[in-house]
Amino acid sequence: MFDQWKQKIRYAHEPNNPGLLSLWLSFEESQCQDFKHEEQWQHYLNMVRFLLDTYSDTMNPDHWRSTCLDHISRPLCGLQRLAKTDHQQKQLKELMLEIKILSHYFAPSFIKEKL
Repeated sequence: MFDQWKQKIRYAHEPNNPGLLSLWLSFEESQCQDFKHEEQWQHYLNMVRFLLDTYSDTMNPDHWRSTCLDHISRPLCGLQRLAKTDHQQKQLKELMLEIKILSHYFAPSFIKEKL
Protein backbone atom coordinates (compact mmCIF):
# COMPACT_ATOMS: atom_id res chain seq x y z
CA MET A 1 0.00 0.00 0.00
CA PHE A 2 2.80 2.42 0.94
CA ASP A 3 4.53 2.00 -2.43
CA GLN A 4 1.21 2.60 -4.20
CA TRP A 5 0.79 5.90 -2.34
CA LYS A 6 4.24 6.99 -3.40
CA GLN A 7 3.55 6.08 -7.03
CA LYS A 8 0.23 7.93 -6.96
CA ILE A 9 1.93 10.99 -5.51
CA ARG A 10 5.05 10.95 -7.65
CA TYR A 11 3.20 10.56 -10.95
CA ALA A 12 0.01 12.44 -9.99
CA HIS A 13 -2.29 9.48 -10.47
CA GLU A 14 -4.82 11.18 -8.21
CA PRO A 15 -4.16 14.89 -8.74
CA ASN A 16 -7.48 15.92 -7.22
CA ASN A 17 -6.76 14.11 -3.96
CA PRO A 18 -4.49 16.36 -1.86
CA GLY A 19 -5.45 14.31 1.20
CA LEU A 20 -3.19 11.60 -0.19
CA LEU A 21 -0.19 13.80 0.59
CA SER A 22 -1.28 14.30 4.20
CA LEU A 23 -1.90 10.58 4.59
CA TRP A 24 1.52 9.71 3.16
CA LEU A 25 3.30 12.33 5.29
CA SER A 26 1.57 11.08 8.46
CA PHE A 27 2.59 7.52 7.63
CA GLU A 28 6.20 8.55 6.93
CA GLU A 29 6.41 10.52 10.18
CA SER A 30 5.02 7.64 12.22
CA GLN A 31 7.51 5.27 10.59
CA CYS A 32 10.54 7.25 11.71
CA GLN A 33 9.49 7.92 15.32
CA ASP A 34 11.54 4.99 16.60
CA PHE A 35 14.55 5.70 14.37
CA LYS A 36 17.84 6.98 15.72
CA HIS A 37 18.58 10.65 15.14
CA GLU A 38 20.66 10.18 11.98
CA GLU A 39 18.10 7.79 10.46
CA GLN A 40 15.34 10.31 11.17
CA TRP A 41 17.41 13.03 9.53
CA GLN A 42 17.88 10.92 6.40
CA HIS A 43 14.22 9.91 6.35
CA TYR A 44 13.04 13.54 6.43
CA LEU A 45 15.61 14.48 3.78
CA ASN A 46 14.24 11.72 1.55
CA MET A 47 10.70 13.03 2.06
CA VAL A 48 11.73 16.54 1.02
CA ARG A 49 13.62 15.22 -2.01
CA PHE A 50 10.63 13.12 -3.05
CA LEU A 51 8.27 16.11 -2.89
CA LEU A 52 10.80 18.33 -4.64
CA ASP A 53 11.23 15.77 -7.44
CA THR A 54 7.46 15.56 -7.82
CA TYR A 55 7.17 19.34 -7.89
CA SER A 56 9.94 19.65 -10.49
CA ASP A 57 8.34 17.11 -12.83
CA THR A 58 6.64 19.28 -15.43
CA MET A 59 4.70 16.26 -16.70
CA ASN A 60 2.58 16.44 -13.55
CA PRO A 61 -0.41 18.82 -13.51
CA ASP A 62 0.44 22.30 -12.28
CA HIS A 63 -2.01 22.25 -9.38
CA TRP A 64 -0.56 18.93 -8.14
CA ARG A 65 2.97 20.24 -8.33
CA SER A 66 1.93 23.33 -6.40
CA THR A 67 0.22 21.16 -3.78
CA CYS A 68 3.41 19.13 -3.35
CA LEU A 69 5.41 22.30 -2.83
CA ASP A 70 2.85 23.47 -0.26
CA HIS A 71 3.29 20.21 1.68
CA ILE A 72 7.10 20.33 1.64
CA SER A 73 7.02 22.49 4.77
CA ARG A 74 6.01 19.53 6.91
CA PRO A 75 9.18 17.46 6.46
CA LEU A 76 11.22 20.69 6.46
CA CYS A 77 9.92 21.42 9.95
CA GLY A 78 11.08 17.95 10.97
CA LEU A 79 14.53 18.70 9.57
CA GLN A 80 14.68 22.03 11.39
CA ARG A 81 13.81 20.26 14.62
CA LEU A 82 16.48 17.61 14.02
CA ALA A 83 19.29 19.90 12.81
CA LYS A 84 21.69 19.67 15.76
CA THR A 85 25.14 19.61 14.20
CA ASP A 86 26.85 22.30 12.14
CA HIS A 87 26.88 19.91 9.19
CA GLN A 88 23.12 19.34 9.42
CA GLN A 89 22.43 23.05 9.75
CA LYS A 90 24.58 23.71 6.67
CA GLN A 91 22.84 20.91 4.79
CA LEU A 92 19.45 22.38 5.72
CA LYS A 93 20.45 25.85 4.51
CA GLU A 94 21.64 24.38 1.20
CA LEU A 95 18.37 22.47 0.86
CA MET A 96 16.35 25.63 1.52
CA LEU A 97 18.32 27.46 -1.15
CA GLU A 98 17.73 24.60 -3.60
CA ILE A 99 13.99 24.72 -2.89
CA LYS A 100 13.95 28.47 -3.36
CA ILE A 101 15.70 28.23 -6.73
CA LEU A 102 13.68 25.27 -8.02
CA SER A 103 10.38 26.74 -6.85
CA HIS A 104 11.00 29.75 -9.10
CA TYR A 105 12.47 27.81 -12.01
CA PHE A 106 9.67 25.23 -12.12
CA ALA A 107 6.85 27.55 -11.07
CA PRO A 108 3.55 26.30 -12.53
CA SER A 109 2.12 28.31 -15.38
CA PHE A 110 -0.67 29.86 -13.31
CA ILE A 111 1.95 31.34 -10.97
CA LYS A 112 4.19 32.59 -13.80
CA GLU A 113 1.23 34.43 -15.35
CA LYS A 114 0.86 36.49 -12.16
CA LEU A 115 4.53 37.46 -12.11
